[in-house]
Amino acid sequence: MALAIYPLHGKVRAAVPYVTATIDLQRNGVTSLETNVYPVLVGSTPTVISKEEAIKAFVNGLDVEKRYVYVNDFDHKSSSSKLVYLPTNKMRSIAVDAVTGALIHSSH
Repeated sequence: MALAIYPLHGKVRAAVPYVTATIDLQRNGVTSLETNVYPVLVGSTPTVISKEEAIKAFVNGLDVEKRYVYVNDFDHKSSSSKLVYLPTNKMRSIAVDAVTGALIHSSH
């Protein structure tokens, strides 16, 4: 079993846990423990852009590529496929700054 504890600033959760512990329930022991250090956050959460503005920023920065996909991803026996645009893997490292709305490259 894994247990992850995330720090909060106001009511906003951090993307990376503060502590992650893996527990072996059969042996009643902790098998691994990982911690991350965060600076102490003081003050209130700043004014942020709306969810809609964040979506627009993602769409404007979207990097896509053409791929063939099965109409039903769970049925690879199907012979029908569609040519579609999918986000590239590098889009997984893109984040939108919640205060400025700028696209940033994230490590998580």
